[in-house]
Amino acid sequence: MAPLLDRPVLNTEREMEKTWASNVLSLLIAIFVLLQFVQLLLPSPEFIRPPPRGIIFTPHNRSGSEPQQVHISLVGRDHMRISWMTAERHAPSIVEYGKTPGKYEALATGEHTSYHYLFYISGKIHHVTIGPLDPNTYYYYRCGGTGQEFSFKTPPSTFPIEFAVAGDLGQTEWTASTLKHINNSNYDVLLLPGDLSYADGQQTLRHLRMPCGAICEQSSMDDHRGQP
Repeated sequence: MAPLLDRPVLNTEREMEKTWASNVLSLLIAIFVLLQFVQLLLPSPEFIRPPPRGIIFTPHNRSGSEPQQVHISLVGRDHMRISWMTAERHAPSIVEYGKTPGKYEALATGEHTSYHYLFYISGKIHHVTIGPLDPNTYYYYRCGGTGQEFSFKTPPSTFPIEFAVAGDLGQTEWTASTLKHINNSNYDVLLLPGDLSYADGQQTLRHLRMPCGAICEQSSMDDHRGQP
């Protein structure tokens, strides 16, 4: 007869467990409903895109032998590759450089290429590698033996190294604003993950000449650069 006396106690414990679980579930449902209600009352954090700005056109009003689209990129630890384009096909692929403005102690010779696509024929594309260079040092250089002088500072040899990252810059007044913020920043290497050019001209690359000609720039392929 003893086992029969234990059954009411077991049933009571099971009912208490069911009641406790039901209360916890009801509390969780109430909290969830309350959070949903509070979220409806709060203002929406939806991003509102600013209106478009005017397109910037950057023409090249100089002689065909003067460099266009000048930019530099890292080559190993102590070298830089200077790249530019000229409309004049007989312009030399040389870079003069040194540590003092207007005084070039070294000269490097590189290579050039060009391409055509249907009826389009590119200008002369130059690539010259200079170095070895000292770390964390300002250098001044001139492309093709003529034209504007550019300068850059080599990255430090040890960490930390500061990076600036920007992509799909476009060619509008918003582009100018972004480049202004980049130029006002203290960084060592500029990373451009694609969309350096578009299918409507070369003014984008001309607009990028100042930051890319004065700082180490590393870029990647994007969806606007399907031509050779």
